[in-house]
Amino acid sequence: NTPGASRYALGAAAATGEAGVPVMQAALELERYASSMMMPYCINIMGEHGKAMIPILINNLGRGNIEITGVSVACLRSIGVSAPILETLTQCLSDENVTMRREAARALGMYGTDARATLPALSKLLNDADAEVRATAAEAIRLIDPSALPEELRT
Repeated sequence: NTPGASRYALGAAAATGEAGVPVMQAALELERYASSMMMPYCINIMGEHGKAMIPILINNLGRGNIEITGVSVACLRSIGVSAPILETLTQCLSDENVTMRREAARALGMYGTDARATLPALSKLLNDADAEVRATAAEAIRLIDPSALPEELRT
């Protein structure tokens, strides 16, 4: 099993659309593939069927592995903005897992103005116990609507 063959197999599974959903879901559960920058490309190829990956991608945000988290955020972004993604990410902002809160905030920031409805929940994170969560929430708010950031945090 060579890395190139694995990437080819992922691309082939993604190209089958709905038929590739189980293969892609299983791959996202494995660290080797969940951290592969090939994943956003594959999920993009799947089109509408890529939305079936949302629950696993959201779960991967809290796994504590920065590579998996980064790939998951990129995958969510490749799926595009949708109410279910924004709602789920907003719910993740109140998760007890620090990594989940931080990465959900980061992901919401990547949606820019499309995530405007999440500003109240993001604003609550400005008082989070974790400094990284606070900083990430501030950056997300800045990306979504800089005028929503409290005056003392504007630079």
